[in-house]
Amino acid sequence: MKKLVIKTVAITVAAIIVLMAAIYLVFALAFPKTLADCWKDMGNYSLAAKYYEKQYDKSEDLDDLATLCVYLDAKTDGARAAGYLKLLTENENFNARCEKEDKEGGFKYTAYEYYYGKYAVAEYYANKIDAAITVAKKAVSKGYTANNAFYVLLIDADTLTKSDGEKISAEITVIKNGLTDDAQKEYAERDIGFANSVK
Repeated sequence: MKKLVIKTVAITVAAIIVLMAAIYLVFALAFPKTLADCWKDMGNYSLAAKYYEKQYDKSEDLDDLATLCVYLDAKTDGARAAGYLKLLTENENFNARCEKEDKEGGFKYTAYEYYYGKYAVAEYYANKIDAAITVAKKAVSKGYTANNAFYVLLIDADTLTKSDGEKISAEITVIKNGLTDDAQKEYAERDIGFANSVK
């Protein structure tokens, strides 16, 4: 009798585990955004990014791509982040998307600065300094703002070398010489100072 009870309990527990796994699989395949939101709310951003990526692959929607880009880690997964951020920033509706996000709030910087800054950092970790500088130069072509991609790169890329700092300083100096706005020149001078202080 005791063996029968133990066997029944074991079968019931196994059935519950299989059922839960099946439900999770259905959500993963049919409703990846729901799972991504769940993992995000629990603080597991790497799993959230995984399911936001599945959602974007399924929908190819710009909003889903932007959400994915927020949760990708530019440092530990630079190549993947850089690839998706490139898709986002080259999308014809990117600027309109940034304006929409700025109206809604949510970023410490403007959305344009946030995405391009993260893109520059991702390129640095994936492809080193020259790729990061290329992205940062493209970003500041619209204006040298306070939280531009060079600034974000200097603040967030914690493995910059002295040589990297010198390259960044040289690029910003060239850009600064073409600026006419005093505030933008001040931001450029600030960033040159940061770049020259990289050890």
